[in-house]
Amino acid sequence: MKLVANKPCTLSGKRYFIGEEIPAEAVTDPVALEKMGVLTVIRDGIPVEILEECVASVGEVFFKIEIVKGDKGFDLDVTEPQLQEAVKTMQMNQKDAVAHIRDTVEDNTVLIFLNAVDSRTAVKKEAETKAKNLGELEESAGDA
Repeated sequence: MKLVANKPCTLSGKRYFIGEEIPAEAVTDPVALEKMGVLTVIRDGIPVEILEECVASVGEVFFKIEIVKGDKGFDLDVTEPQLQEAVKTMQMNQKDAVAHIRDTVEDNTVLIFLNAVDSRTAVKKEAETKAKNLGELEESAGDA
């Protein structure tokens, strides 16, 4: 954490000018001085205000994963929760994974990911069957 003077000030008997770095031990209450506009608190080289803006502006993050089947391939955009769901399923034994896919998984992207990366035949078949069933449900809902 760094402290930088926004206004000329005297702290612990030493005078600091605009833009000068202030040692942390010279300041007893940096939060109060920051609120008054006397100094700026910089964490890891980024001012706090800018850091808050950065955190607020980040939305849902997608991971682009290249799926290769034979000589063909495509990119699959996966969100963090989808990736967590797929990894959780892959850590289960085969019987539990098949039951989990059948009863719980409702996300087509997770099913595609599991079909592509899980090497267990029963899991692949269940993911493919569930994806087809979800596709049929979406088509019939679109006809209504």
